[in-house]
Amino acid sequence: MSELKCKVCVSSSNRKLFTSKNVHGRHLLGDEKFSVIECLKCKTVFTDVVVDAGYYKKYYLEDYYDPTSATDNVVARAVLGWVDFLGHWRRMRTIKKFAQKGKKLLEIGCGRGAFLARLPKYFEKYGVEINDDGVSYIKAHYPDVTVYGEKIDLPGFSGNRKYDVIIMWHVLEHIDDPNSFFQALRGLLAPNGVFICDIPNRDSLGFTITKSNWFHLDTPRHLFFYNYTSLRALLKRHQLEIISFSADPYYYFHDLSASFYGKFKCNNRFINRALFILIVPPMLVVRFIISILLPRKAEINTYVIAHSN
Repeated sequence: MSELKCKVCVSSSNRKLFTSKNVHGRHLLGDEKFSVIECLKCKTVFTDVVVDAGYYKKYYLEDYYDPTSATDNVVARAVLGWVDFLGHWRRMRTIKKFAQKGKKLLEIGCGRGAFLARLPKYFEKYGVEINDDGVSYIKAHYPDVTVYGEKIDLPGFSGNRKYDVIIMWHVLEHIDDPNSFFQALRGLLAPNGVFICDIPNRDSLGFTITKSNWFHLDTPRHLFFYNYTSLRALLKRHQLEIISFSADPYYYFHDLSASFYGKFKCNNRFINRALFILIVPPMLVVRFIISILLPRKAEINTYVIAHSN
């Protein structure tokens, strides 16, 4: 595959890991096939797909982030409510710990502004969202949020100012030009500012073992899959560095279980029921333990990034 170049390091030295379909979490959206490639130079994994104007219209359907798709099961809703509470508490704790100077905050990929709306009022809130529906919703419901409907690396970006905190939850893997993105982000980050992001981990147990059944694959919308080493190298190229690194034990708590169950399930419903009992409960525990003790093998990583000294 020497003709295919990695957008992160521009190397054409790579290898195909496996083939995936149009998947989102545990849902199959289409049978179109995509090659998942590893760059042998920078170790970034990426999806071989052409990103153009038609790409967004084809693969980001209107209900991709539909908030009404949550389960109607009362118990499940209660569990998800607690997970959301713990996940939000953890993110806020990270923001307060590292964002000690200034309160001008920008969320990139803010959706309908749910996280920004829950932030304390002492923050000066800004958001970036390229989905028109999200922009309209924020403008109609959250007057204290200034939202921009354009990418930060476009010439003349409307929100071109310095931010004390920039946050991004599960968006970096969607960015089609990482170098252009980080060059722009560095210009937006205040001298003492921090960039905090959550991303799926390509070194995770789920990715390593389940491959095309990995819950966070989301091909072809997830364009790049980073580990600690590949992200650090990318950041160094743009005079940025990782100052804190951890794993998220709360959000998507079922991802490892879903990955393993998806890999081993079959067409026999009785066998699948047995597999569900044997796989799901133990993997919930395993995931939590790995998140606490082995963050480099966790499903989701949290990075706190700042300007290099």
